Amino acid sequence: MTEQQQQSIRDDSAWGVLNSDLSRMLIGFVLAALVGTLLLQWYQDRNLEQQRQFEVIKRRLDEGQNFIDELSEIMNMRVAHLRHLEKLLYSRNSDARRETLREWREASESRQRWNAKLGVYQNKAVRLISPGIGTKLNNFETDNTALTNPGSINGHFFVCNRAFTNVIKCLRDSECKPTETQLKDVHERLIQLDNAVDGFADEASSVLLATKKAE
Repeated sequence: MTEQQQQSIRDDSAWGVLNSDLSRMLIGFVLAALVGTLLLQWYQDRNLEQQRQFEVIKRRLDEGQNFIDELSEIMNMRVAHLRHLEKLLYSRNSDARRETLREWREASESRQRWNAKLGVYQNKAVRLISPGIGTKLNNFETDNTALTNPGSINGHFFVCNRAFTNVIKCLRDSECKPTETQLKDVHERLIQLDNAVDGFADEASSVLLATKKAE
């Protein structure tokens, strides 16, 4: 038998082994195992990435909501203080005028703290929620001291404080008595401020949730 014939027999034997049912089954098992391993790795990597994204979104939501809660508390405390001041304006207590002036000094300190941190609040609102909410908080409209129709929270505080200031100026004069028009202006501005603060918190929470869902 020639060497070429021997090589042909070996090739036929090898092909026979490869072409056998057992061989095909083993090859199929190996390929299936390989594909299964690759799919499992892809699935695990995908789940891990989704979990990371979920944790990032949750952390941002928590951080944003904590900021909204903190800011709402600060704003509502200021509103509550002003409401207390308004009640003193109608008090018939002989010490009411003196107490009102004392409370107004405290309110002024609270206003100064607000103004000092307003830039920080606005930057956080833009970063954690949206630029629109940052504008809703402060749009620099108070540069116009004659502002009458505010569109921002800071603008509402501004016109409300201006209404109170007009009354306080009167109270500093023992002979002066606030007019009904002045008291009505205080009351209406305070209601507008209260509604604006409540609306801001609700809107900020809705925008926060919608923005993070869209990411």
